[in-house]
Amino acid sequence: LRLQYKDYTHWQQQPGTVADIERQENFWLEQLSGTLPRLQLPLDFPRPSVMSFTGATHHVEIDEKTTRELKEVARENGATLYMVLLSAYYMWLSRLTGQDDIIVGTVAQGRRLTHWQSIIGFFINTMAIRHYPEGTKTLDVFLEEIKTGTLSAFQNQEYPFDRLVEKLGVSREHGHNPVFDVLFTLQNMDVP
Repeated sequence: LRLQYKDYTHWQQQPGTVADIERQENFWLEQLSGTLPRLQLPLDFPRPSVMSFTGATHHVEIDEKTTRELKEVARENGATLYMVLLSAYYMWLSRLTGQDDIIVGTVAQGRRLTHWQSIIGFFINTMAIRHYPEGTKTLDVFLEEIKTGTLSAFQNQEYPFDRLVEKLGVSREHGHNPVFDVLFTLQNMDVP
């Protein structure tokens, strides 16, 4: 390969990249300013006092007909399938918890620039995306907010999540992650 991971790390140290990362820091600090909401999910057992990493993953497979319909909603709104499903996820969390200020974690591939696409290495970064799914918003209105917010977040995906947690100065609580309580990922690939 013409470029290798060491070229990526060198690029990270360049003055233009450093300035861009500082701009991204300002974006994330603004997005997560104020009191960070703690998602009040209904639990069937008390939250442990010491954080353990036991938990569950809920996999959902969507049938072909529903997938076509969701893709049509995305196309009609100039959005992606990811954005449509993320909108539904926020709305479901809001109904489940009664909260209208929710932060959801998601991951970015960290290869926004095309010349990093073929490099071998781990570029993934976590992002904490905050939205306000008030019950009075229609799906179209909320989807437009998700679309704008998601595009902005992914344009700022290189800012390291661990550095963001440090900058926010959030207190670490046992039994909670520092910024968000749920994570959303979409794996839209065929798996035999």
